[in-house]
Amino acid sequence: MCGIGAIISLSPYNLETLMNIPLNQLYRGTKGCGIAWTDFRSIYLIKDPISPKTFKNKYELVLKTVTTKMAIIHHRLPSHGDVKYENTHPFISCPRSPVRFAFCHNGTWYNPNEYREKLEEQGHIIQGETDSEVIMHMIEEEINVESDLINAMKKFDDAGVLVAMTKNKIYVVSGSRSIYLGKAPKCVILASTIKAIKNTASKMKTKIEKYYSIKYCTISLNNSVIKIAGVITPVKPVFKSGLLPTSIIHYLDGGWYE
Repeated sequence: MCGIGAIISLSPYNLETLMNIPLNQLYRGTKGCGIAWTDFRSIYLIKDPISPKTFKNKYELVLKTVTTKMAIIHHRLPSHGDVKYENTHPFISCPRSPVRFAFCHNGTWYNPNEYREKLEEQGHIIQGETDSEVIMHMIEEEINVESDLINAMKKFDDAGVLVAMTKNKIYVVSGSRSIYLGKAPKCVILASTIKAIKNTASKMKTKIEKYYSIKYCTISLNNSVIKIAGVITPVKPVFKSGLLPTSIIHYLDGGWYE
């Protein structure tokens, strides 16, 4: 289990704002933290195999001074691979990929080694031992143009939650794991837990108007409008259930689920 988050905003925000997401869902991973962001021309990356708290302190200057309108963040609880830089998310697509993107994953894919050798023979550069990085290269083999990226990701939805970011869009596919989206007046926040979305919105001095569970979607920012295309389902969060932590119990389509 890992934690994932993203913020897409009409107004620039500093990277430190993203840190509210992992710090509000720390139980989902403390063995690595990384951020990928875009200025709509290029993709940038900073990551380290350390806890989100240590990451925030170590990179304080960068986090406080760099601004963006679109970024993703990941914090790791390993299932494959040691705790080291090469296994820390997000990953950046290799030169062989027809589309440049950053990628992160929450879940477990049980057959990574079955494909690793073939991918390397095809020219892919695999730096670490994670199943997530192998999935990214498998996705690269499935795409020809950027519009194919979401369909390529859907082919691996059994692996959990997949998140990719190009220089102007974020793509999300969720299969066996959950990821949520909160819509505020001028931003969209994604996270593995609703608690993280709610508290991040509070730090941004905004309020979530509606929460959704994501099956798959593409999020873009065009002409000062955030556009969401895909399948998302409204969720009514339960913040005072008294039964389970608010981060894992919700109400969806007439029934309770975790």
